[in-house]
Amino acid sequence: MSMFKIHPANLDDLREKLEKMQRRARKLSVAPIVVVEHGVEMVDVKREMPGGAYQTFQEPRLLISVEGDAPKLAGWALVAKVEWLCEERLVSCVPGQECPVEYRTGDFGCDHCKTDRRRNAVFVLRHDDGRHVQVGRNCICDFLGGVDPEMLLARGERLLLAAEEARECEGGRGYPITVGTLEYLCATSICVRRLGWLARGKCMEGELSTSDHAWDLINPPLDRGAARGWEAWVENNRLEFEDRDRKAAEAALEWAQSLPVDDDSDGYLYNLGVACRADYVTFRTRGLVASALTAHLRELGRLEELKQRREEDAKKARGWVGEVKQRMDFENLTVKYTRYIEGRWGTTTLVVFEDEPGNWIKWFASDPGEIEAGDVVTLKATVKEHGEYKGVKETVVTRGKIQ
Repeated sequence: MSMFKIHPANLDDLREKLEKMQRRARKLSVAPIVVVEHGVEMVDVKREMPGGAYQTFQEPRLLISVEGDAPKLAGWALVAKVEWLCEERLVSCVPGQECPVEYRTGDFGCDHCKTDRRRNAVFVLRHDDGRHVQVGRNCICDFLGGVDPEMLLARGERLLLAAEEARECEGGRGYPITVGTLEYLCATSICVRRLGWLARGKCMEGELSTSDHAWDLINPPLDRGAARGWEAWVENNRLEFEDRDRKAAEAALEWAQSLPVDDDSDGYLYNLGVACRADYVTFRTRGLVASALTAHLRELGRLEELKQRREEDAKKARGWVGEVKQRMDFENLTVKYTRYIEGRWGTTTLVVFEDEPGNWIKWFASDPGEIEAGDVVTLKATVKEHGEYKGVKETVVTRGKIQ
C-alpha cells in the first residue's frame, strides 16, 4: 500500500478529482476508488521570516492511501505503465502493486508481438501464477485472446491517475494558499508592532487592515515588478521579525486555542477559538485569526487590572501625580499593559503605567512607539486630568513622548 502525505487544504481538491474518475468508473460497473485517511503527522517546516531570520514551524500532513481493487481479465492484472520521459523510463505503478526492476531497465519491446519498434508506452501485467509480461497497448486485446481490455486499462489507469493526483498533493503542485497559524500570527505581530492595529471594519476606502498587511507580508508576490514594491514596503517600514514576535504569537495562540466551545460562550470568542485551533490560516479566516493578538492583549489588560485592584493596599498606595495641565517627566514607569481602542478617527492605544510608589498613569496614545508590558521607561507628558476608576485614583496624561 502506497502512503502519501498531503496538506489538509488539498484533501477536498483530491476528492473532487477522484469523483470525476468515479463517474466514469460507474459506467463500467467497477468498484470505486477510495481515499483512506490514516491520521495526521506533524512535520517541521523551516521558513525565512521578514528580515532574513529563519524559524521552524510545525505543519500538519494527512496520511492517506488511494485504494481500489485492480480488475483482472483472463487471470491478468495491470501492474504498471512504463513510458518515455527525456530518454528515460518513467514507471507508474498501480497502488498496491510493485513493478519488477527489470522492466525499468529492459528494452521497450512487446512480449506478445515481439516487434522491435519505438513505443511511447508499454504496460506490465501480472498473472495469477506470478508471471509478468510487458505488452504494448495495441497488442493487449490479442494478448488476452480477443477480450476487450477497456475495463482492465481504464480501471488500472484510473488507479494510476489517482495515485499521481495524491502524489502531486504532497507538494509538487503546491496547495491552495494557506499559512501556518503560528507563522501568520508572527507576521501579524510584526505589523501590529510597526504599523499599529487596524481592524477591517474600521478601514476607510483604500486602506488595508492589519490582517491584510500580515497576509501580504507572509505571501510575497511572485511577479518580479510587484516583488520589488513589496521589498521596498518591507524595508521602508522595517517589517523585520524579532524574537518577541514569536513570543507574542505563541502566547496569543495558546490563549485563543483554550477558549471555551460551549453554547453559552461569546460568539466572537467561539469562532476565534475554532479558527485558531486549525493548524493553518486561509484567506477567509485571516482577519479573525489576526485579531487573536489584540484580543489576547485586552484579556491580559483585564486580568492585570483585576489583579491590581484586588490588592488591599492598592487603594491606599495609589494617588494622583502632578498638577492638571502641568508638563513633567514621569520617571521609572513600568508598562503594565496596552490595549487598542477603535474609534471613528482610527485606533488609539491605551497604555497603563505604574510608577515606583504604585500610582497609575494612563496615556491614550496615537503612536506610543515600540513598547510592551514590562518595559521601564521615562515618559514626558502633560497631566490632562485626575480621575478615579472603581475607587482607585489614576492620572490621565496627554501629549506623551517616551524619552
